Amino acid sequence: MVEYRESAEPEYPGIPVSHYNDVVKAAMGDKKLKKLSLVGYSIMPLPVYMSLKQELPEVKLIKADDTFIPLRFVKSENELSCMRKAFEISEMAVDAILNEIKPGMTEYQVIGIAQREIYKHGGNMKDILSTVSAVNVLTMQFVALQVRKLRKMKLSS
Repeated sequence: MVEYRESAEPEYPGIPVSHYNDVVKAAMGDKKLKKLSLVGYSIMPLPVYMSLKQELPEVKLIKADDTFIPLRFVKSENELSCMRKAFEISEMAVDAILNEIKPGMTEYQVIGIAQREIYKHGGNMKDILSTVSAVNVLTMQFVALQVRKLRKMKLSS
């Protein structure tokens, strides 16, 4: 979609960029789209929302968070398995950071350590970055690890 263009290369020379009405036509054929449910309304970029309204003026846009978000609460065994694997991989990434971090390193170098481990063990940074920044994830995990280490030290002393 046009709204997802990178600011560094807004024109995408030689690459046609789709519009919402093109996507609707491809998906619906001659059927008329009357309603479109939006999930993530509160974090949807304004240019995306405005483009939807402009390109699909006859379509009623509906906030669907209340309908779809509860579906995420109950996890299947497959989802739990994926979550367990993701936690294992992120623990390996945090361990690598703790073993390799040095004064003077940049944030990007630290993220690079995490990315290396995540990809090495079959993970996917794209999915992590689409939800929250890798730094926030790693910081939360780092703090949790430090709290666990402090608790162990207090118990052993």
